[in-house]
Amino acid sequence: MAAELNYNKGNVPTIFISAKTIPEAWQKAMVDLWEKGMDVPTSFDAKGDPKSKDATVLIEVQEPFAEPRFHKNFPASFESLEHYRLEVTHGVHDHWIERFGTKWNYTYHERLRNYDSGDGKKIDQLENMMAIIENKVKEARKKGEDLDITNRRFQIITWIPNVDPFIIDPPCLQRLHFRLAPEDETEKSYKLNLNTSWRSRDGYKGWLMNVEGMTQLQRIVAEELSERTDLNIKVGRYTDISDSLHIYGKYFYKNGNFAEFYDKTKKVPIEDMVFNTADIKDILIEGRRILKAQLDYESKTGEKGKFDPKLSESEVRANYPYPAEWDK
Repeated sequence: MAAELNYNKGNVPTIFISAKTIPEAWQKAMVDLWEKGMDVPTSFDAKGDPKSKDATVLIEVQEPFAEPRFHKNFPASFESLEHYRLEVTHGVHDHWIERFGTKWNYTYHERLRNYDSGDGKKIDQLENMMAIIENKVKEARKKGEDLDITNRRFQIITWIPNVDPFIIDPPCLQRLHFRLAPEDETEKSYKLNLNTSWRSRDGYKGWLMNVEGMTQLQRIVAEELSERTDLNIKVGRYTDISDSLHIYGKYFYKNGNFAEFYDKTKKVPIEDMVFNTADIKDILIEGRRILKAQLDYESKTGEKGKFDPKLSESEVRANYPYPAEWDK
């Protein structure tokens, strides 16, 4: 790994990545970020930490549900990835939010489905968007007109101006822009494309989790719109832009061992560094069981991240019941 620092004359580099699958996009982005990113300190560095690699990065995943969907070098557990997915799509940890507290000031599910408009109202932005699209389809059919569902107004925001500049850990995700587009001139089927905008992003440890949550949300919206409109709506491409995508200097060696991963990308084919969903299906299901056991124990004791000590871990992993909707 190169030792010479890159200041890029004070200009934050811009990087574009396009790949078919999620793990391929991530690996390409991490290699380019290491090789082309500028070296810059961050407010999270400890004394002696190397500078972080940083760039503005636009990443396109052409087929977000094409297999393989998971990278073997994901630097966390696949159980934690499943917990994160359920935070975004089902709000399993919304009850942890404590505005202006020291830990959880928000969840993305809360910002999307229970947004604080500042006037005492709570807004389900996702439901509002889907209802508008559904109503557009119904009105067009009633009047015998062409569908008007490809317009550019279907966006959702997270930033709360009178809150987020003043909290310890404001949201990284800023905006989601959904765009329906017909697959061909017949306009009998559509694809739901999704752009997400991020002010700041941990590329090595955070990007894969974020994208799992966002693409699963994209899938859920496509499926619900199909049901509500009786249109054939499929998942389209996924694109995200990070104003600052970074690899923390502390990850280079001991804390995350990015150096080992980077070296492996030069020697091992991408085909040998990925998992299909089927390969880790049992692990994901175990993650759901563990999460439900933790939530049940928390509801009784207030303790987070633990399950009833009377239960063995193997018993929880094998049998603990969880809501059927978590499988969707």
